[in-house]
Amino acid sequence: MLPKRIDAVLVVGLGSGLTLINVEFKPEIKVTAIKNYPVSNEIRDENIAQAISNFVQENNIQHKNAILNLATSSVFVKRIQLPAMPDSELPEAIAWQIKAQASFDLAKACLDYEIVKEVTKEDGARIFDIMCIAAPELEIKSQVMEVKKAGFECRAVIPLLFGYTKLVKKYYLRDNKETIAVLHIGEEKSNIAFHKDSNLEFYRELPISINKLREVLSGTMISDKGKIQLTPSDIEDILFSRGILMDEAFVYKDKMGGGQILAMLRPTLERLKAELERSLTYYTSQLKGSIVNNILLSGLALRIPNVDKFLNKELSLNIQKISLRDKIKFAPEVNLEILEENAALFGLALDYEHGINLMPREFRLEK
Repeated sequence: MLPKRIDAVLVVGLGSGLTLINVEFKPEIKVTAIKNYPVSNEIRDENIAQAISNFVQENNIQHKNAILNLATSSVFVKRIQLPAMPDSELPEAIAWQIKAQASFDLAKACLDYEIVKEVTKEDGARIFDIMCIAAPELEIKSQVMEVKKAGFECRAVIPLLFGYTKLVKKYYLRDNKETIAVLHIGEEKSNIAFHKDSNLEFYRELPISINKLREVLSGTMISDKGKIQLTPSDIEDILFSRGILMDEAFVYKDKMGGGQILAMLRPTLERLKAELERSLTYYTSQLKGSIVNNILLSGLALRIPNVDKFLNKELSLNIQKISLRDKIKFAPEVNLEILEENAALFGLALDYEHGINLMPREFRLEK
């Protein structure tokens, strides 16, 4: 028996803080409210339940349906191959194949998977290409309980990267032969993921982050004026107001030229370029994926001016920042900049009934 289609959900994003997004489905998809809350680890439980309650009251939210973004450093994501077999046998076979690679006990984990494609070899043998994902069950349960404390029913537990998969499928894929990559650059972590049809086909973490860009800009520059060092406020201004300076003649506050700033950033940007090229090559050559012409920038990268122009020039690909303004409806009070930075969280609400869901079995059976 399928559950009755619900009219709205609250997406709960846990991470270094808490992000809440209320999404309505009828008569059309619309974001009615969004807010970021800083939440300290020491008092997380109390803060989250109270923040959700405050958000509900402030925005007159009547429903009790929630989608949880799974926040844990222990998520295991892997693409594997297995001989074709009945669906009932796949979970055990997947767990057996990946148990030596996971950093936690799979016997105490929630596991889910998607079949990316089925391949028939020359000898007639059928092979499943599978994207599997697992996370410790206790961590998932504790996060679900935080949502339940606020009076909400958790409908699904979905890792953030699958929010991009749903977003790409609904708004960006034009045909089933096209592959679109999403480059997510965050405060502490970054990754690139390749999406085709309704599937995540390849995912890789990258050794680049906003904090690493801050670090390189905090170094000391030697010039004819002596030693020059940018202040933390200068660094924030350069990153999020000036961005990747394309004009080398520009002078920042009589301190440092545009060429000098770019020189400080370039090693990290070149590392990013090299990692992207490596990921693209692996996807097309080893995984036999289709040629990738389009990369969507997401996360805090959206706030860095010219980063898309720099990558366009360096990679000769169509690099564009992810945008929702012409794709969905949103209430006038919704901060569009915050919404687009959290596009993957919004994506978790799309077609949440299908695809990856790491909800523990005991919560699925409650009803």
